[in-house]
Amino acid sequence: MVYLSLFAALQRQGGSVSNTTHGQEIRLEKLTKRYPNTAKDAVSEFSLVIPAGECVVFVGPSGCGKTTTMKMINRIIEPTSGRIVIGGEDVTKTPAHELRRNIGYVIQQIGLFPHMTIADNVATVPQLLGWEKSKTRARVNELLELVGLDPSEYGSRYPKQLSGGQQQRVGVARALAADPAVLLMDEPFGATDPITRVRLQKEFRALQRELKKTVVFVTHDFEEALLLGDRIAVLSDQSKVEQYGTPLEILSAPATKKVESFVGEAASVRMLGLVSLASVSVASGTVDGPTLAETATLREAMEGFITGAKAINIGTRGHLTFEALQGAISSTRAGAK
Repeated sequence: MVYLSLFAALQRQGGSVSNTTHGQEIRLEKLTKRYPNTAKDAVSEFSLVIPAGECVVFVGPSGCGKTTTMKMINRIIEPTSGRIVIGGEDVTKTPAHELRRNIGYVIQQIGLFPHMTIADNVATVPQLLGWEKSKTRARVNELLELVGLDPSEYGSRYPKQLSGGQQQRVGVARALAADPAVLLMDEPFGATDPITRVRLQKEFRALQRELKKTVVFVTHDFEEALLLGDRIAVLSDQSKVEQYGTPLEILSAPATKKVESFVGEAASVRMLGLVSLASVSVASGTVDGPTLAETATLREAMEGFITGAKAINIGTRGHLTFEALQGAISSTRAGAK
């Protein structure tokens, strides 16, 4: 069964989505959660500023409190104490059902309603908000197109008639349906097979670059955090922030031993996956050999040379030699020190 990627769908729409609400800053101030009859906090005085329009990834071991922390943002879990400020407004005491209608939420289990069609699943929040039927229908069609599912083909189907990857795309569409400024994602791609997972990760990254929502993304997979995060918060027990910074900052200068354990020994190779070829000088003209897009990374170029390429075309801008790649890698490593 053939379906478009998110990026291809964006290209078909001219690279934009109508009336998109961009993200808002989130400030979490000393958020604490203690469950009854427990000896210690599940989350203890967690404070963090999540910039508007960025994807911030919470990464840490199972049981460290990262999902609990994320669920306090939309108050699926009520904080014991602390403040939640979104777009400058303290929403700690806002009625929870009103808050949740304005925050998109995507989970690993997807959570589609099995008795409802795909179109009706996507329309859930707009209907709760009282949108007109024509507006809701147009929004559903737009979002199904956006996530690469033809509404005329998939809108009348039921979740069981879709693959796992297609269901996850519907989950993303539903979370975006009311055009929220904030999107919470709890290991959304974890239940898919490895090939589908990588595809969904890359497609979501392209989608987020276009929509510029404020995204809080939870994962235990550091590679996923590096791929998707504008910033990463490495968390330990009770959601203690071991380090908060850009992927390059964390790879080049781990702040604690626990962060080092996440970074691992392959930090220098991982770092190459963060630098796009758009920043690399190339020789003029194209040559016989493979072609990579400007958005490809130094790591992808290095893999091309390892598999036997003599030179690599970078889009239509020119070609990259192995010597030029070596120079770019050396500059990246030097700049990160």
